Amino acid sequence: MPTQERGAALTEEPVPATEGPVPATAHLTLRYAAVHRALRAAATRRAEHSKLLADCELSPYCVTDAQAELLLDLTDPAATHVRVPAHALAPLAVSAEEEDLRRRAARAEAVLPLDALSRAAGLDGFETDALLLCLAPVLAPEHALLFGYLLDDLDQRRPNAELVLTVLAPSLDERLARLPCLGPYGPLRRFGLLVPEGQDSSDGSGNDLLRTLNVPPGLASYLLDGRGDLALLAHDPGELSPPRPPLLGGPALAAATGLGNRQIGRAHL
Repeated sequence: MPTQERGAALTEEPVPATEGPVPATAHLTLRYAAVHRALRAAATRRAEHSKLLADCELSPYCVTDAQAELLLDLTDPAATHVRVPAHALAPLAVSAEEEDLRRRAARAEAVLPLDALSRAAGLDGFETDALLLCLAPVLAPEHALLFGYLLDDLDQRRPNAELVLTVLAPSLDERLARLPCLGPYGPLRRFGLLVPEGQDSSDGSGNDLLRTLNVPPGLASYLLDGRGDLALLAHDPGELSPPRPPLLGGPALAAATGLGNRQIGRAHL
């Protein structure tokens, strides 16, 4: 996203839920429907994997030869069953209904809150969906038990980076490409839209995949009714400069370079 567009987004007026022709909740519901479909697909994958592991007649006290072989198959990047279609490495598909909502907002000389937030922080489709996924328990607490099921650990009932990758980046290549987005140099954490629990005690490596990711207090209200100060809600202190390790290659290098370029663009606002 060009620097000028991100800067301009901070001054756009979002559409309130109860004022104007376009309810903010309609757009939020529409976008979350796609995230929910990804949740359903992740649950299906979990059920399939659980059945395969159960068929191995596993003992709770050991890892059998059959289980080890199955786990190797499930994590093999060359295996066809893990090469699922990319979620957001391709441009985000825009539905006709979403385009209609945006046209109605434009006629009202306003912008939808979720769009305004995404532009202000420079979020791509994956990052926007990740934010909505982490927001889901705030809107419907039933997500907590579902999250524990997907992570195969009922003690993990709150969103974290591992959950985001499990649901939105199920293949190994997607997972590797999207890891930097969820680290400390990605816009979600840099702008304070996702705050790791116990952030002060983090080592800053971004490897704490099971650390709970909290959304800021005003986020749900802003997305639902469009009221609030976007500049305060999504604020980049500009204190983090993404490194560019010389040994990275392929998608990892592209992701690291992209984060660096976005940070440099913010510095020139």
